[in-house]
Amino acid sequence: MCSLSLDGRATIAPGYDTASGADLRSRDLGFDSVRLLASIAIVWAHSPRSDQIMWLQVLGVFGTSFFAAASVYFLAQGLRRDADRTLGRYALSRARRLYVPFLVWSIVYLIFRNLCRALITHKPTVQVTAMNLLAGGETHLWFLPFILIVCLVAFPLLRFALARPHRPAPIALAFAVGGLLLVVLPPPRFAPESDTVNFWRCAYWAMPSVLWGLAIALSDDVIRQLRDGAPRTTLLAAGITVTCLALLVTDGLSIYGKNIAGVACMLVALSLPRGNWQRSIAPIATLGFGVYLVHPLVLGVLRAGSQLVHLHPGPWLDLTHFALAVGFSLALARLIQQTRWLRWLVP
Repeated sequence: MCSLSLDGRATIAPGYDTASGADLRSRDLGFDSVRLLASIAIVWAHSPRSDQIMWLQVLGVFGTSFFAAASVYFLAQGLRRDADRTLGRYALSRARRLYVPFLVWSIVYLIFRNLCRALITHKPTVQVTAMNLLAGGETHLWFLPFILIVCLVAFPLLRFALARPHRPAPIALAFAVGGLLLVVLPPPRFAPESDTVNFWRCAYWAMPSVLWGLAIALSDDVIRQLRDGAPRTTLLAAGITVTCLALLVTDGLSIYGKNIAGVACMLVALSLPRGNWQRSIAPIATLGFGVYLVHPLVLGVLRAGSQLVHLHPGPWLDLTHFALAVGFSLALARLIQQTRWLRWLVP
């Protein structure tokens, strides 16, 4: 989901997610495993509906912050390998790879949501506005246009910084300070939402992770230390992630908790030691962004079925929906991954 961190590739050449052969050798499976964890966390954020456990939704909100930071990090790695790539060629590739699937998924979700409203909930049809061109047909799809725009803006900035060996450090510091300002300053007011998520609100809440991801991407010494795979580095980053999640639970959703947790999770992904354990998770590790894209569809089917058989909302139903949504989303993502004419739907 730059080339893109949605690929999670160690080499940044575009390609489809597969779990065999040379493609596996080109992937950072440790990073993929954390990406899958972040996607499952997002499934959890969208699962609870009962008052008893609704307050635990915040445990999953760090997922998009992780994806945002990782996207610009891998964009920088790609520019290091292919410094001659032009912005025009990159923009065309990204638009084809991100925005076309976004439009298709938006149509799929709008059709599905309207079918549910017509046949089950008997609500009015989903209101479609110009905002859907950025926010999509379901609440999670905003991320595809967002990361497309972010990477197109970041591309010339990163190229400028990387072309000047003595400039990256102060530029990285500027990005880091910019992210810090966004989490400490009061956020602006955004328009209320109805059937479509407010793209600008979502984008604002994800921007600190983008800026911190850019800062990390330009810090060679930090990357080198992370890639050395020292266990204490992984444990420290994991500790920061867990601490931020605990603060989110106790203090409620906050822009600083969400973004620090997501970026710390990316540091975990970068510092994980390499080893044979990666091969054991290879069959599912590459499914992370597929799970992200399909899980609202799976949750929608599960909730529609529960409503048809008159199951009462409650924690047990939320937990059942979550477990089934993870399982079926993995299966559906795997099916898309292995179907040649559908692979392009998952960037």
